[in-house]
Amino acid sequence: MVAGLQGIYQQAERAARKRQQRLSTAHLVLAMYKSSRGSVLFARHGVDEARLVEALAVEYDESYNAVVTAIERAAALAKEPGDRFANATPLGLLPVDVV
Repeated sequence: MVAGLQGIYQQAERAARKRQQRLSTAHLVLAMYKSSRGSVLFARHGVDEARLVEALAVEYDESYNAVVTAIERAAALAKEPGDRFANATPLGLLPVDVV
């Protein structure tokens, strides 16, 4: 796993443990928000930390492997030759049109 993605994954795991929740893609989004580039991007779209934390309180029916799948897809995008994702970053987890 690319270093940036590994860091986001670890931060997401800590956020889930802190809240005694199962790790989800929502925790990945919170971890991305807490990164310097992530907070700027989310703020530009009107998302703040309070709203993300509030969203964590809602239980979603998410596949048990959704987090792993998201990380794998971001890493795969980074490996595509000639692609603008030359190096995977945590923001690679977001849909392309958002970044």
